[in-house]
Amino acid sequence: MEMRLSLERDRKSAETSYPQNPRDGDNLARWGRALLNLARFEHGVESKQMISGIELLEFWDLIK
Repeated sequence: MEMRLSLERDRKSAETSYPQNPRDGDNLARWGRALLNLARFEHGVESKQMISGIELLEFWDLIK
């Protein structure tokens, strides 16, 4: 449970930092890792949504 809370804090922190510097590769990687690891704790639709979020981060990074 503690790991999940830590990952959720990392996700929220990266999401908050994104608008300030959308081209920050380290922040995008941290956000993606947090989403991917959080997906392990979820089942079904929630897990797929987190993985889709990672794909969206990759897409936005490519077009900017």
